[in-house]
Amino acid sequence: MRRYAPRFLTVALLVLFFGLALTSAIQKSPTMDEQNHIARGAAYLGTGDPRLSVEHPPLVNVLSALPVHLLLRPDLPLDTDWWRAGEWYHFADLFLWEINTNAEQIVFLARLPVIGLGLMLVALVHRWATRRFGPWGGLLAAAFCALDPNILAHARLSTTDIGGTFFAFMAAYALWRALRQPSFTRTLWAGLALGLAFAAKLSTLLFGPVLALATLLEALPGGRGRIRRLSARVGLMCLLPLLGLLVVWAAYRFQMGPLEEGGIAVPAPPYVRGVLAVLDFAGGGRSGYLLGQVSTEGWWTYFPVAFAVKTPLATLVALLIATGLALRRRSRDDVLLLIPPLVFFLA
Repeated sequence: MRRYAPRFLTVALLVLFFGLALTSAIQKSPTMDEQNHIARGAAYLGTGDPRLSVEHPPLVNVLSALPVHLLLRPDLPLDTDWWRAGEWYHFADLFLWEINTNAEQIVFLARLPVIGLGLMLVALVHRWATRRFGPWGGLLAAAFCALDPNILAHARLSTTDIGGTFFAFMAAYALWRALRQPSFTRTLWAGLALGLAFAAKLSTLLFGPVLALATLLEALPGGRGRIRRLSARVGLMCLLPLLGLLVVWAAYRFQMGPLEEGGIAVPAPPYVRGVLAVLDFAGGGRSGYLLGQVSTEGWWTYFPVAFAVKTPLATLVALLIATGLALRRRSRDDVLLLIPPLVFFLA
């Protein structure tokens, strides 16, 4: 019985996570940006046209809108200037609050797939930690994930945050498996997982070079065969992004078109326009607030302060302990666990 205790407790943890997310999803009104995500997914499913999927890739939005599309068959305001111009804010307003009269049902159904992605995230955290640290280690890691207020808060919203987190974590796990036991199938799965991450949220593009860096660093220890190992990793890091971008192209139904009228055709033009728009927006900055100050320049302390304030004290203490243990018991197996979040946070 003691042997199966971690499994039973993990199942109970998943049930608790589902219950907390579901009851919160029922109680909470829509956030400001949920209507945009839901409308994007509904429009793509209803028309096959990704013109609204510029600011965010379509994968998570489509998954979120799938039960709405199948069960409610909502009307889409396609005969409007907002649709013709690809202006998602006004299109989403019309879609959720005017031409359809069941906004509460639409929002609730659209939140269910995101709760499912949250459950899969907790389960995958458990699986990876179990393979590294045994069943009790897997249970502990899953508990920190499932009971984290930030994870719970986003797991019941129809946005791309939990989806991006899950698919990025899955890409790291798939790559870890491909490196531990190399095979064609595992390499293919790693490329597919990376592509799903790219198709889930634009910010996950950063995990391409981040995972590449972690993979190369992981190959450095060990004297004999280091050059051959590094060469194989460089080849792998060239192959995986190509597979990933092919998945992104598939998410846009292999669409080809110019970025602007009269330009040359490129694969998945809405995705490319989205990347360019985000880079342009990031370069211009936006107003921010921190500790009583407002600025458009930003602060280097912003994310460290936000992390310290938003992270539960138990997680902060455990993180310090885990960091100490990781430094004392260094292992190549932990590089793909430690490097990606560290580099992403620094970026």
